[in-house]
Amino acid sequence: MADWFERLQKKRASMKKKREKQEDAKANPPPPPPKKEVVLGCVLKFEGLTKVEGASREDLKELCGDGVSYVEYERGLDEGYVRLDGPRAAAVAEKIAPAGEATIRDVKCACTVLGGDAEQEYWKRLAEAAANSRKRQGGGRRGGYRGKKQRKG
Repeated sequence: MADWFERLQKKRASMKKKREKQEDAKANPPPPPPKKEVVLGCVLKFEGLTKVEGASREDLKELCGDGVSYVEYERGLDEGYVRLDGPRAAAVAEKIAPAGEATIRDVKCACTVLGGDAEQEYWKRLAEAAANSRKRQGGGRRGGYRGKKQRKG
């Protein structure tokens, strides 16, 4: 009987520690994740892509060469954005579109470097889209087998 009582006391002590730990976690929530640092001068904007038949993300990525971080473009849209690894968009734009027009599949379209308010607006829209994506993800829902439904009658 004494052995059982000792085990019960240990169990209660561990449960008490666990409860205190959970209360501390509620009282001191973890800090929010650090915001991504916005690097200016690394976004190219392509316009007039509807004139290019069959234009794709791969075409834009191939045109810009190495160092492409992300291509934001869907087929059928008139404009697309290419985000580069570092602030070298001006050099890439000068290389692929010296007169402000890039050639994709033998068709010319406008190519500009985002700067100033336009670039700030781009990064703001990107942050909002990421926040909405995180908000949309359901958290902790359980799924799976729920058993056979019983029929009445």
